[in-house]
Amino acid sequence: IKITRNRSDRTLFLNQSSYIEKMVSELKMEQDSHKAQKQPITGYDALVPASEMDERTDLRVYQQFIGSINYAMTTIRPDIAFAVNKLAQYMSDPANYHQSAVKHIVRYLRSTKDMNLRYGPENPNLIGYSDADYGGDKSSRKSTTANVFLLGGGAVSWLSRKQRSVSTSTTEAEYIAMSTCSKQGVWLAQLLRDIGYAQYLGDNPWTGNLLGD
Repeated sequence: IKITRNRSDRTLFLNQSSYIEKMVSELKMEQDSHKAQKQPITGYDALVPASEMDERTDLRVYQQFIGSINYAMTTIRPDIAFAVNKLAQYMSDPANYHQSAVKHIVRYLRSTKDMNLRYGPENPNLIGYSDADYGGDKSSRKSTTANVFLLGGGAVSWLSRKQRSVSTSTTEAEYIAMSTCSKQGVWLAQLLRDIGYAQYLGDNPWTGNLLGD
């Protein structure tokens, strides 16, 4: 990870372009020609487990792709969290169309390798956002939980994960997502208090700021 600091603006930038270039080379996609991709995944609602009629892709290669893009996601790329979570669900039995979707993520990362995570003084306090779809997984009818926490205006924690149970309403799906977000918020708030930075929790160091969609 490349860290760039601007002392006069009091900003910090995190960049991962070197890792992405290395990843593209290791996945043998450096000669892959493509248009610049603006989205990490398209048509995700049509992704389902492989059927008996679907042609399978190489399992080891697929898992290598997932592992590589998952590392990029967990470090500084929250924008691909949903896409990686979605495609990682098919690691045990991937079809060719799953592999095509994974390669699309790699092309997106390659197109956006110069994107940065930026931290600055404008919004210093910790704030969390929670969201959920409703029955987004067409095969299991389970919903997806997502959340992101910002500190200094930049993401410091993010999550996209299929819920464990089937929600019977949008309210239930959102409630489960907010519950997960709240648990993470409690942990982050305690971490800030433990290291002596409780001032970044706002006026009351024993409360947090969580927003749900």
